[in-house]
Amino acid sequence: MIRAYSLALFLLLCLLSSSPHCAAQQLLLVPSDSSWCFYSSAQPASPLICLPRKTPFLSYALVEEKVSVKLGAIKEKSRERERLDRMIVEETTAYSPVEHHIHGIVHNGEDSIWFRLRAILESKSHLKLFVDQLRWTVTGYSPRLTYLDSSPWHFGFGEQYSAVAMGREHIPFQVEENGIGRGDKGATWLAKFAGAQGARHSTYFPVGWAMDASGRGIYIPGHHLRYWDFRAPGLATAGFDRLGGAHIEVFQAGDPLSLLEQFTAVSGRLRMLPDWAWGAWYGIQGGPGKCRRIVDEAQAAGVPLSAIWIQDWVGKRKTPYGSRLNWHWQADSTTYPDIKGFIQEMNARGVKVLGYINPFLAVESAWVPAATPYLLPGENGKPMTMPAAGFKAHLFDFRTDSTSTWLAQRIREELIEPGFSGWMADFGEWWPGSASKSQQDAHFWWDHNAYPGQWQACNRQALASHPDGDELLFFSRSGGQGAPRHGSLYWTGDQLTGFSSEDGLPSALRAMLSGGMSGISLNHSDIGGYTNIRFPGVDYRRDLELYQRWCELGAFSPVFRTHEGLRPEDNVQPWTDSATVAFTSKMANLHAALKPYWISLNREAAEKGWPVLRHLWLHYPHDPEVLPLDAQFLVGSDLLVFPVIAAAQDSVRGYFPSGEWIRLGSKENISGPGWRTLPAEVGTPAAFRIAGSPWHEVWNVADSILAPNH
Repeated sequence: MIRAYSLALFLLLCLLSSSPHCAAQQLLLVPSDSSWCFYSSAQPASPLICLPRKTPFLSYALVEEKVSVKLGAIKEKSRERERLDRMIVEETTAYSPVEHHIHGIVHNGEDSIWFRLRAILESKSHLKLFVDQLRWTVTGYSPRLTYLDSSPWHFGFGEQYSAVAMGREHIPFQVEENGIGRGDKGATWLAKFAGAQGARHSTYFPVGWAMDASGRGIYIPGHHLRYWDFRAPGLATAGFDRLGGAHIEVFQAGDPLSLLEQFTAVSGRLRMLPDWAWGAWYGIQGGPGKCRRIVDEAQAAGVPLSAIWIQDWVGKRKTPYGSRLNWHWQADSTTYPDIKGFIQEMNARGVKVLGYINPFLAVESAWVPAATPYLLPGENGKPMTMPAAGFKAHLFDFRTDSTSTWLAQRIREELIEPGFSGWMADFGEWWPGSASKSQQDAHFWWDHNAYPGQWQACNRQALASHPDGDELLFFSRSGGQGAPRHGSLYWTGDQLTGFSSEDGLPSALRAMLSGGMSGISLNHSDIGGYTNIRFPGVDYRRDLELYQRWCELGAFSPVFRTHEGLRPEDNVQPWTDSATVAFTSKMANLHAALKPYWISLNREAAEKGWPVLRHLWLHYPHDPEVLPLDAQFLVGSDLLVFPVIAAAQDSVRGYFPSGEWIRLGSKENISGPGWRTLPAEVGTPAAFRIAGSPWHEVWNVADSILAPNH
């Protein structure tokens, strides 16, 4: 009641006066018995954020950590030794019409930290909160900032593979390998032996961003965030590392897409892809002869092939773990004796050539002497050596700008100048910490989580200096806060070659949808998956059905790209036989038919931060049926897709939101809202355009491709 009376009194005084402060936007701090709430005078109906009074909104903890990074997976043991969790607010001050301060003390009876919380209204719908430590009797404590939050679910948090709508749970924030199995019984059991099994929240690409039904989005910039905890009823807590002064930003909007637009204006957006990107990309290994044969066959079958991706341009080595790429980043004279001539030959046939690079450097590389000042140092001052599954490598250290400048120049010389049109910029999750200090050094988490964005900034620097840089791209799997401002395109990393809900085809779809609501607007997956496992009782090989269903998903993803997989000989490939060639051609042509629509959606991504693939909640936020949906999606606003993501299914069940929906290829008309079971035999994906969509020519071509007699 106190809050309501205070707010009403302010608005009444504004109406009765001619104060210029009332005409301009103003930040209001309205107290009540249970909270301090911040309002924008332009939007007084709902607070931007409320901080609790009965529970301390600020506390500090002394955390003892042991952290290691092995093969990109983080092993962490931590415990709180002490906590400062008694809070006294001494005063609140209106520093200016758009800035309020709350001063106070957090203590435990013996030790104390004096703080100032600064709330700054950037615009009528954008609030920043900063916590400054003014004085203290102890150091090394990590801040925790708590605010009121009663939503049963939230969207965002970066790429999440286990769920799209996250419940009231504890979500860690750390860049790491996605994991193998992630709970899948057979694969996880095997992966545990290497410590690579992953967990519910393991992700290559965490983002400190959350949206809920109240019309609010909260962004935690930088790389200090350690976790977000929603388990306490009515509260949410953001925990930071011990270097981080707590900092959050609050956005308010009437719909989710507007929230994303505000958020990505601050966090960064991806760019327009080059025109050639909307064709089919084939991942091929084996040298020019094999590439020519496959390109010949694909083009003869009518595949709209626009690129081949030859990750083995650097050659391969034999290891106990199988065949691995050479990480020396120069063309292999045995596998590709004339790489420049081969690229020119492919370009003359209308096919771009893409390569591969990552931020490691094999210890035997000819680059090592010149690269030494730019490599992560070890205890002896020489470059740190890291195991890389069968061989050893060094890691580039991007904490100084000179590293990015040096490596960007090498990328230009070895990839751009020979004629590559792009490359996979792989990895980014393996930052191990400094060998000369404990990994529990206060900078560890910032350096570790910032590394993927720094790696992408290096690749962007290589493109930016080239006159045709807009015609080139790179695609990445890892990321974090602000990474999209540097990137070109993302993919969901390594999934099992199977229908495993935990780590197969369904998990790739969840990652694309959750990532799309976190600013990762252009995303795709390896068609057919990547990770093969062959072991008694555990057999993950890409069979024909999996390949076909993943092709169908790829047809409705921004980029249609195949991958041979970890063990190519165990996997169905686009060129396995005439049937797979024909099927691939059909799905690739369906994808290419959407090109005008893809370009329009790419423009929305570049200008507004809207994802190309969209969870239904983004367009139907008031329909409660759409909240848990993670097995169907919208392409833009006009195309509704129900992919088959389970084995041995010839139908799919899905939900239609309000509107009239017309099936591609059959003209079947379905009125929403409501649930339906739809026929979905292989080769006839269940995709529906909304009635009244202006993309008539696009849908006509798609109809002809999916027509029963095609």
